[in-house]
Amino acid sequence: MSEKPVRLAVCVVTYQEPFAHSAVCKSLAGLPQELLAHLSVVSVCNAAHGTIADDPVIEEHQAGALSYREVLRSDNRGLAGGYNAGLQIALDEAPDAALFLNADGWVEAWYLTWLLDGLRRQPDREAFVPTLISGARCVSPFRKRGIALNFYIIGWLCLRDGPFLRQLRFPDEFWLDGIDYWLSVKMAEAGLRIERTERCIAHNLSVSDQFGTLPGWRYRNILVSERRFLRWQKRPFREILVVHVRALARCLRYRRFDLAQVVAKEFAVALHE
Repeated sequence: MSEKPVRLAVCVVTYQEPFAHSAVCKSLAGLPQELLAHLSVVSVCNAAHGTIADDPVIEEHQAGALSYREVLRSDNRGLAGGYNAGLQIALDEAPDAALFLNADGWVEAWYLTWLLDGLRRQPDREAFVPTLISGARCVSPFRKRGIALNFYIIGWLCLRDGPFLRQLRFPDEFWLDGIDYWLSVKMAEAGLRIERTERCIAHNLSVSDQFGTLPGWRYRNILVSERRFLRWQKRPFREILVVHVRALARCLRYRRFDLAQVVAKEFAVALHE
């Protein structure tokens, strides 16, 4: 008797631009047909151009041999709301697992092959993660000072179907940055057994790799998310202070005086929270 094919739900979130224009769509569309046959792709477009209806619009599309559904939302609920909406649709089809992908990520055949093989042959593993690198530095898994657990970037992270995935709902307060922190803590609290590939995937970080062009609104959100996470974990205020001091030092080192003003304003907010 032949094995039942592994079904993998793929969740992506974009902002304003259609999924077809994203790097991840182009990478998926270029994969061999035998891999695409395992995928059920749902992309959620926040603040989609031309969408004015209150209720989301769901469309079916084709990009080469890749079939996918796209949810067009008039509002912007960030990664948290986008992934929640995508999961709600994807889990209705009872997949074996859900894979979270970044819109700017690039998926190679070896990684999907590794995932599918792991889901098939390692039933005791509930999560599968890659090793992500930026330059010569490993950026996922990563550690945070004073917190004894591994943190994982959500891009390329795969969760097997089960109680944890079925109950998963990302909180609005970690709508964009901070979603990695929140999910990593929840995975640790649930005691998920995690399999990690030693083979690396290149991943650019907005702070370390694009700091020269990072907009103020994004840097503010990063600082707010750091602060929310530390307060959620009931960390001492000195750790919040360290976050802002290090941020200010980076801004001055790279002569981003505009971002230095953002840091100063956010630290003033932190003092009065």
